[in-house]
Amino acid sequence: MKNKLEEIIGELTKEERKILLKKLEEIIIEEFSEENNADRIVECCPKCGSTEFWKAGKYRGNQRYKCKKCLNQFTANSNLIFVTTKLDLSIWLKYMECIVDKLSLRASASKVGVGLKTSYFMRHRILECIKKHL
Repeated sequence: MKNKLEEIIGELTKEERKILLKKLEEIIIEEFSEENNADRIVECCPKCGSTEFWKAGKYRGNQRYKCKKCLNQFTANSNLIFVTTKLDLSIWLKYMECIVDKLSLRASASKVGVGLKTSYFMRHRILECIKKHL
């Protein structure tokens, strides 16, 4: 996925990169707003896909569920991409620019103001988000 994305970005003109950046920003903003939606309905287990599960109490106000097949515990937000992030949306959008500009992990980390491990994490989360929307 990463090599394919770099190959595609490398062939784009400056104007096409701006259009790509706008589209990717829309995707990230949509994902962030989706995760703030509290009215999420659980349809299946995020681990095995089973539709057989039961309510297993609440934790910090969130309903927890337990799968009958794999015994995995999850919430309605368990399969969301940005659910565990503590970073602001503006940082994610700035990092998106780094990806479109084809910056390395280290250059992206210093430009955004995060550590190298966080930069790696952010890149993979964004690639996961792109993969989800393809």
